[in-house]
This record gives sequence, structure tokens and C-alpha cells, in this order.
Amino acid sequence: MDKTNYRPVTILPAISKVFEKCLCPQLTSYFETIFPPTVTAYRKNHSCCTTLLRLTEHWKIEADSNNIIGATLIDLSKAFYRLPHNLLLEKLSAYGFSLESLELLTNYVKNRAQCVRLGNTRSTTGKLMSGVPQGSVLGPHLFNIFINDLFYNIKKAKISAYADDKQFYFSNANARIVQKTLNSELAVVSSWITDNGLLLNPDKCESLIFRRTNSKYNQTEEEKINFSVDGTLIEPSTTCKLLGVHIDERLNFNNYVASICKKISKQIAVISRFRKLLSIQTKLMPYKAYILPHFTYYSTVLMHCGKTASDKLEKLNKRALRLIFNDNVNAYTTLLDIANMPSLHDRRVQDMCILIYKVIHGTTPTPLRTLLTLRSKSRNLRGKFILVKPRVITNKYGLNTFRYYGPKIWNSLNDELRTSPTLKTFVTRIRKITFDACNCSLCNT
Repeated sequence: MDKTNYRPVTILPAISKVFEKCLCPQLTSYFETIFPPTVTAYRKNHSCCTTLLRLTEHWKIEADSNNIIGATLIDLSKAFYRLPHNLLLEKLSAYGFSLESLELLTNYVKNRAQCVRLGNTRSTTGKLMSGVPQGSVLGPHLFNIFINDLFYNIKKAKISAYADDKQFYFSNANARIVQKTLNSELAVVSSWITDNGLLLNPDKCESLIFRRTNSKYNQTEEEKINFSVDGTLIEPSTTCKLLGVHIDERLNFNNYVASICKKISKQIAVISRFRKLLSIQTKLMPYKAYILPHFTYYSTVLMHCGKTASDKLEKLNKRALRLIFNDNVNAYTTLLDIANMPSLHDRRVQDMCILIYKVIHGTTPTPLRTLLTLRSKSRNLRGKFILVKPRVITNKYGLNTFRYYGPKIWNSLNDELRTSPTLKTFVTRIRKITFDACNCSLCNT
């Protein structure tokens, strides 16, 4: 095995985590107004789903305006283990930490030891001069603090950071401007990484180009774009993996749907081997624990995966339910009724409505709130919390988006449901609603 793939195991006493739990709320509240809204890991109300939804919606907005979007995904090698302790403490001091606070955190990060054990042989211990403890409470927050000043160095491109996953993107109608601007910003990023003691892994960096027409065969030399990081050429790919999801240049998620279908098929096969030995209730347990989460994860993003991909997911779910209930006769709708669950399409629409409720009541990240606009009170003739449908140009990047389709579905809900007093009440009510298939472009593409 390659020794570069080994990672240290941090042994932390329980009493240490108790103190960290006491310090963490003070640290997070202090930096809540300092962190930009695009630093999304380890923060309240943020998640991989909200991050990916924000990115894809922004890319679709630009593509709908006929702009070219260049995006580069940066990979840092062993980022959590390379944070220089002295530089981290200097940054904390620059953010206004008192001497007493700095002394406490100095004691926390410094004087840690490490050794290597192979069988019954153990090496001598050595001091750690960098890194934050993995599995700790404070470690991830200290990492966010360390990378925060990178955002101050990026002037033109937009940056999004989820832990050590960084995405840089820039849009313009001119391909040459996109290439020049993003390459200039990537040079700044490379310099910052070197100055801060981190290590860039150019071989694992990827890039994508989003535009209305993505056919490489129809592109002229002027329209072709290439990026470089640290002297390494990064040619645009047709698909990249971002936050666990395969993103393609057309934003249709076909590759991601194919990958989760493959995983689910293997899990169905495992249950099938023991189908005669297990009761229905016993088979339902692995279905809900290992299969259903694959269907429902990133549900608001998969809302716009298209009819072909959506039907593929529904057919696979029908296959799983037939196996669970030993039923090869009844229709899919009957199987759903027996399982007391909605179709996957209905579940995605319900999850989207729940997210919109959170956006309206201010419990989502700020960038998501900018995607939706409440209609002014003077014009609210159809009830409360009516959303404005934005003007769009194309079907693919305009109509088939959260910012357009979300208000369309939300406004169709009755006034009593939209004005539910609490999130819990709204979730209970929305889970009882089924959404009939329609003839819109979303359901027919």
C-alpha cells in the first residue's frame, strides 16, 4: 500500500471534548458575522445539499443568460493535517482574540505527540508542528478560521468552500475572458496555498465548463477553454464529482442517478438472497436504513433530473418494494400505500416545499434566500407568503430550476398550509399531500 495514503488516528480523552463543547458555541457565534456565506461546512443550517443547490442554481442562472461558466474544483492534500500551529494562532490573534484565549488555544493545538505502530513494534514519539485533531469538536471550526482569509484574496471569481473542497467559478459571455480571469485567480489561490503551508494536489483538480450548447464538436478555437493550476494544465471534463454527486456539463445528473441505481441494485440483490428467510418487517429495516436514503439524499437537487432519470429511480423503488412485500401482482401505487410512503417524485416535491418554508422563515443559508422573492403585501390577493416567479429565458436552465419551479408549486398550496405556525406542523401536513403528474417541461424532459 502507498504510505502517502495513511492518516494518523487521533486519541482524544472524553474530558477534552467536554471542554471543547463549552468553547465551541463561543467560537462559532464570534465568527458567524465574519465568515462569508459561502463557507458552508460545520455551520448551523448549512449542509451538502444546500451548498450543491446554491451552486447549481447560480450556474443555471448564468447559463440561462447565455453566459459561459468556468468552474475549477481544487483538491488539497491532507489539508487538516497541514495547518501550521503558529500561523493558525497568528490568524486568531488578527481576528481579535484576547491573550487569555490565545493561551488556551495554544495549549489545545500544541504539544501533541505522534508515533507509528507496526505489529508489536512502535517508533519513538515526535512532536506535531501542524494539523488539528481529527474527530475533535474544535478542529473543523479551526480549519474554517484558517482558510477564511483566502476569500479576501479572490476579487473577481466566486468561491465556495465545504471543508477542504473548494470550488472557484467565473462567468462571462466571452470564453477568453472566462479563461483569463479564472486562471489569474487560480494563480492567486496557488500562491496562498503555498504561503499558508498547505499542499495543492494538481493531479486531482478538475474543471467544468457550463454553457447553453456544450457540444465540443461545434466549438471554435476561440470558444475552447483550458485552465492551469500551479503549472499543471486542467482540461475541462464532461463530468466531475462534487460533494459526493457526479456533476456533468449539462447539469442533468444522469451520471449521478446511474451511480446510485448501481449501488441500490447491489443492496437489493443482498436482500434477495435472504428473502425466504426474512419476514416483511425484517426486510423493511434494511430497506429504510440502506436503500431509501440513496433515493432521498439530495432530493431538492434531483428535483430537476428529468423524466428519464426520474422514471429509472421509480422503477428501481418498485422493484425493491416488490421484493420486500413478496408481491409481483399489485401496481406500484398499491405497494406505496402498503408501505405508507409517497412516490419518490412526491417526496422530492415535499422536500422542496419544506426547504421553501425554511427559506421564507429565515432558517436557511443567506444565498438560498436570494433565490426566492416574496410578493409585496399590497398585491397579495391570493393569500399570504406568495412567491414571485422570476423571468426566465430557456426551459433547461430557466424553467427547470428551484427558483422557478419552487414558487410555482409553493403558490399552488392552500393558504392554511403555507401559513403553518411551525416547521413541524408544516412537515406533518405536507407529507400527507400527493402531487399529480403534470404536463410541464420538467415532467416531460
